[in-house]
Amino acid sequence: MESIVAAIGRRALEAQAGNATLDCVLGPCTAVEGAAMQAAFHKLGRHLRPWSSVDDLRFADAVVLPWSACHRRGARRFEDLGLADAVRERMERGRPTLVVGTAVQVVGAGILGEHAPGLEAVDVRAERGAIDPEACAFEEVATTGAMRFVRPGRYAFQKRYRVPLPPAGWASAYAEDGRLHVAALERGQVLLTQFRPELSGVAGLEVLSRWCAAAESGLQGAARPVGAREELGLLAAAG
Repeated sequence: MESIVAAIGRRALEAQAGNATLDCVLGPCTAVEGAAMQAAFHKLGRHLRPWSSVDDLRFADAVVLPWSACHRRGARRFEDLGLADAVRERMERGRPTLVVGTAVQVVGAGILGEHAPGLEAVDVRAERGAIDPEACAFEEVATTGAMRFVRPGRYAFQKRYRVPLPPAGWASAYAEDGRLHVAALERGQVLLTQFRPELSGVAGLEVLSRWCAAAESGLQGAARPVGAREELGLLAAAG
């Protein structure tokens, strides 16, 4: 098996040569969610490897977190697994991170009127959505000019929760099902979607493709595939 130090050297050479491949990790999720996301990435000709440790979430080039099945204990579970800080750090630094489904209520400040704390990586709260939490329906999404990854189109929502207003500093996309609500938030290379791109047909695949391409572009343009802080952490772990 390739050592961590050897992997750092190999990926540094790949980045300098302009042929590094994107190391994209699939975070904790249900088997059904994982299979759907893996199938979507396969259609794009991309590999999505399952996570095995907190270091995967901390050091991977890109991380995908399909949390549509998360409930009120979702954020607490991540705290218990010791993964919350890794997710917060990625988001704070704007590193490629994609959270789909119940994205905002898990990484945000939780759900209005319920004792359901989130990771508090985003200063926003969600509220209860549809009465039937399993309902999945397509809605038209409109975007602001600042959005890079999500384009206007129809996307599949599971209407468990809604976000009435976007937080400051985030580009946003909107949908309407009687009331206007946030469909996606974007800042840097972090993308949070209340819809399910992997279930949204061509429009959803295009969102995933644009996000992967941006993450890969950042990797190709870097002198090293990981930052100095991550490299020091990897070297320390290897030692």
